[in-house]
Amino acid sequence: MSAQFTPTQLIVIVGILLLAGLLKGVLGVGLPLVAVPLLSFLVPVPTAIMILAVSTLLSNGFQALQGGRIFAVTRRYWGLIVPFIIAIFLATRFLLLLHNDWLGLTIGTVLVVFALLHQFRRPFSVGEKYEKVFNPIVGIIAGIIGGISSFYGPVLMMYMIALNVQKALFVSTMSTLLFAGAFPLILSLMMYGLMGQNEFIMSALGLIPVFAGLLIGQSIRVHVSEQPFQKALAVFLFLTGAALILRSL
Repeated sequence: MSAQFTPTQLIVIVGILLLAGLLKGVLGVGLPLVAVPLLSFLVPVPTAIMILAVSTLLSNGFQALQGGRIFAVTRRYWGLIVPFIIAIFLATRFLLLLHNDWLGLTIGTVLVVFALLHQFRRPFSVGEKYEKVFNPIVGIIAGIIGGISSFYGPVLMMYMIALNVQKALFVSTMSTLLFAGAFPLILSLMMYGLMGQNEFIMSALGLIPVFAGLLIGQSIRVHVSEQPFQKALAVFLFLTGAALILRSL
């Protein structure tokens, strides 16, 4: 599969990646949530996922290492990570089988549901004693959704909120889990023929605007309250998801 873009498309793509990186820098999450649906208005969903694959891997790895808790998070959530990785490997195959309208409908639905649930601090609660039971279940669900859409973040984010993970640990935990999911996603894209050498190079070049936005966003995070950004992001995701659903239908 080879992606060809006009100069205008390339400018818009760079702008989308810069915006998505900025929001990830401020919030610690949100790179695929913002970039994939916006890119899907320009290119097919599998191409949008491919463009973002390398940036998703390295930006989450960067933030996970910054937090200094990558090994502690891995030890605690290995029961989630293992089925999560397996589910992504298996589910990515459906990117080749599902029509682009169905993929758009899936992504739009995930966005709308996530935006609505995100308005509640803890829409549901999971006690620590039940964590080992829920970890593999959440891993499988996140992996299936992530494999066909790259949107494993919302499921994991809501689970962290349900576990009442403290703010200081939230970015480190989410970045580590998202980093773990990005590896099988890239390998699956290569195995299933969605990412060849040219696509990998293009995805790697996407690191430039993403990391530029990421570093700017991290500098903003120190000075600006996250709450307005969280609310604005939820509204943005809801509107984008609704637009994708309408277009798909």
